[in-house]
Amino acid sequence: GTEIFPFFSFKLYSKIPQNFRHYDVLLNGDVTNPQFLIHNNPNLNKLASQYYPALLASKASEYALKKDSAMVRFDQHGYKGQIVILDGDYIRNYQSGELTITFLTE
Repeated sequence: GTEIFPFFSFKLYSKIPQNFRHYDVLLNGDVTNPQFLIHNNPNLNKLASQYYPALLASKASEYALKKDSAMVRFDQHGYKGQIVILDGDYIRNYQSGELTITFLTE
């Protein structure tokens, strides 16, 4: 008979990210009831949900170099707002919507 050993790799398990940190656009300027371009936006298709994060990351790195506050404004494809950084814990965010919004200009 062949014995089957349960396989567990801590390396694989530990690669699951528990926290997230990414750029997004705060569309309504309201931090108590925020609406975002990417986060929890059911209207984004797969292509857009891959395009916008890359676009925002490049805009944020441009801002980091030049520190021009006009660069944190976003106005494309009918979406207007300010580029922000979202930080949070995946589980807490899923359960309660808890996350931290950081403005690039801070």
